[in-house]
Amino acid sequence: MDTNEIMEARKRECENLVSQFRDAQAMHDKGAISDDEFYDRYGRYNASLRVLAMLDEGTEVTDEEFAQIIAEEIEAAQEPSVLELLRADVDYALMMGGED
Repeated sequence: MDTNEIMEARKRECENLVSQFRDAQAMHDKGAISDDEFYDRYGRYNASLRVLAMLDEGTEVTDEEFAQIIAEEIEAAQEPSVLELLRADVDYALMMGGED
C-alpha cells in the first residue's frame, strides 16, 4: 500500500472509533459497562480525534504513534475533569456548611 492508502485506512479506522463512542456513553450511563471500559473507549475516541486532525493536515501516523496517542489519551481520560473537580469543591464547601 502507498502512503495515501495507509492514511485513508487510518482515517476510516478513526472515524469508526469516533462513531462507536456514542454507544459507549449510553452504555456507561445505563451502567452496562464499567468505568475502566468507558475510560478505554473515551481515550480511543479522543485519540481518534487527534489522529484525524493530524491526517487532515497531511501528517502520516504510524501504528506505533497511534498506539502511543491512544495510551496517552486513555491515561488522560482517567483523570478527573475540571468540572468534576469544581463539583467536588462545591460539595465539600456545602458539607462544611460554609465554615472557615
